[in-house]
Amino acid sequence: MAGITDKEVRALISKAQREGKALYQADGFVPGLTLSASKTGVASWYLRFRWAGKQKEVTIGQYPGALLTPERKPRNCAGLLILALMWLSKNR
Repeated sequence: MAGITDKEVRALISKAQREGKALYQADGFVPGLTLSASKTGVASWYLRFRWAGKQKEVTIGQYPGALLTPERKPRNCAGLLILALMWLSKNR
């Protein structure tokens, strides 16, 4: 599974603007990686996970960011895990 494509991201942003509400789509390649498209046309990447039975969310950055292009996703999976662990160590 390749995950969400650039074309799908742009379509999600357009749909969120047309409908006037925030929309979310899971990446499908990295577990917990989610794209949020706001009604204003801004899209951001989040990493969602559970910690001690509670849902947590770490903001990775806005789209388009070079961090999560399809070519770089496999290489950056470890970086996302490190980001989540750093967040957990600061927010216990």
